[in-house]
Amino acid sequence: MNDIVKQATAQNQTNQKNTSKRILVVDDEQYIRELYEEVLKAEGFAVDTASDGEEALAKIIAGGYSVITLDVVMPKLDGLGILTKLKESTPKQKNGPIILLTSLANDPAVKQALEMGAQKVIIKTDITPKQFIDMIKTAT
Repeated sequence: MNDIVKQATAQNQTNQKNTSKRILVVDDEQYIRELYEEVLKAEGFAVDTASDGEEALAKIIAGGYSVITLDVVMPKLDGLGILTKLKESTPKQKNGPIILLTSLANDPAVKQALEMGAQKVIIKTDITPKQFIDMIKTAT
């Protein structure tokens, strides 16, 4: 019983550390957005979401995110388009690293995204929710 209390206390302290960290999850797939939002909130992160590139760009320019996860293929403006526009404008508040998410393992956009400033590129099908959380914690 004492071990359970210690684990719960440790988890609560970790979650409290995460509450000051804002994560932006950008994906046009509602299921993916909701899944990542749910697991991040369970870890104590503040989470914003965007369902298309234009909405994402507005939020990124407003700034203040500890980490941004950005889908490659989206309506209105894709992930590479967002990275291009970010080269041309300065966010009002500093943002943390951008992690690009893609469904395509051999996507030519991967190399280009890394050259344009994405910190990391992740294949969505290769990552579990726990690995996603660990990646976010490492990036913050």
